Amino acid sequence: MVKQGLQASGDPALLRELMLELLDNAWRFLASQPMATLEVCSNTGTHGECVYHVQDNGAGFDIRYAECLFDPFQQLANSEDVGEGIGLARVKRIVMKHGGRVWAESTQGQGASFFFTLAPPQPD
Repeated sequence: MVKQGLQASGDPALLRELMLELLDNAWRFLASQPMATLEVCSNTGTHGECVYHVQDNGAGFDIRYAECLFDPFQQLANSEDVGEGIGLARVKRIVMKHGGRVWAESTQGQGASFFFTLAPPQPD
């Protein structure tokens, strides 16, 4: 499910790549779920910023490894994923280019949530 009216400001091509990477990542880990759910939404963070959120009910990961997920060629040892190892690094690069931050939360076996912010648009 994608929240109706979801909007972001930034480079359209890069933001499209960011979302495709996050959705592709979630989709790969949903393959074994008989009742897969994937949600894309936003809410207001503690500092008033818009926090975008991609959540799935897939395999999840050990939260101790959350920071290394965004490093190039870092894949979790227990992962059956055969990706390139650079998708989430691309996500981090795009978010940082837009003045934001990115992080992940998960409980192994219970899905994962990826969050990111973008700098507010600058007035013309």
